[in-house]
Amino acid sequence: MVISIYSLRRVCNERKFHDTEKTSPVIDPITVEVIGNALSTIVDQMGRVLRRSAYSANIKERGDCSAALFDTTGQLIAQAQHIPFHLGSLLGIAVETLARVDLDSVKPGDVFIGNDAYTGGGTHLNDIVFLEPVFYEESIVAWAANLAHHSDFVDRGHAHIYQEGLRIPPVRLYRAGKLQQDVFDLVLLNCQVPHERKNDFRAQMAANRMGVQRFQALCERYGVTLLAGATKLLLDYSERKTRAGINALKDGTYYFKHDFDTSLWPEILSLVVSIEVKGSEIHFDFEAARLRQDQV
Repeated sequence: MVISIYSLRRVCNERKFHDTEKTSPVIDPITVEVIGNALSTIVDQMGRVLRRSAYSANIKERGDCSAALFDTTGQLIAQAQHIPFHLGSLLGIAVETLARVDLDSVKPGDVFIGNDAYTGGGTHLNDIVFLEPVFYEESIVAWAANLAHHSDFVDRGHAHIYQEGLRIPPVRLYRAGKLQQDVFDLVLLNCQVPHERKNDFRAQMAANRMGVQRFQALCERYGVTLLAGATKLLLDYSERKTRAGINALKDGTYYFKHDFDTSLWPEILSLVVSIEVKGSEIHFDFEAARLRQDQV
């Protein structure tokens, strides 16, 4: 498996950082900064709503949750600074939902739920994600999402995914604002304390709804075209900063190895990775490195 900076943004070597100017209006830096801070405020407020409305101590007191906004292509445009580690989880459900769902069938009030680490956006099965489209003038202009760790959702005795609990790919929990009771009952049946989950789910719904309303207010104030152009410029700026940081590293190939002991297998499991740095590019290769463990 190879992971590179290209997995963070769908770009190519020939792409120029400012090609958004070809399709977007000219936007002054002050407006971009104002919109960027507005987006950050929205996700921060979403996280606050989730924590203040949650029922369980794991979310309300430990704050094991995150909130984010995505653009229409599933790219992250803002994430609350609660637990940045949840970034990978939140990215998963946005991309997977867009790949699985016919967007023409998505209506205002639809809410997708998922937790599977491979298809549903969870870091592990305790992390349940809610994803809701943001509509403005009958079109999807963004997606609001939040993730919360539900402490009673798995068998805590093992870490193996097939022994943990219910795996949920992105499915609609709400259709046009109406709860899908059969899906809800299926999830609650796999919980040890279902009344906690029921109330925490309501808190996650409240957080997303607030995010939807706040983003719609931004569309009303700035217009969809200008708002989309500003978010693209913010993504370009993030890419430039990332590439500048990588460019400061010395070119070369680096290797790392870490051993893990587990009760599931008698042998020690090794994580081995080779990291290739070349200019502003960085690649993580987990397969080639395993074949060259003697160099680690």
